[in-house]
Amino acid sequence: MVKEINYVNVGDIAPNFCLPSVQGKNIRLSDFSANKIALFFWASW
Repeated sequence: MVKEINYVNVGDIAPNFCLPSVQGKNIRLSDFSANKIALFFWASW
């Protein structure tokens, strides 16, 4: 099975996603739909 990769371009509406918070609670991007937010992603390995 091949999974299609969808890219997000500048100006696109961000797709909804869910990530765990540091408290272990799941947080969705849609939980903040009425607010302006800044997202910062990083990785270390």
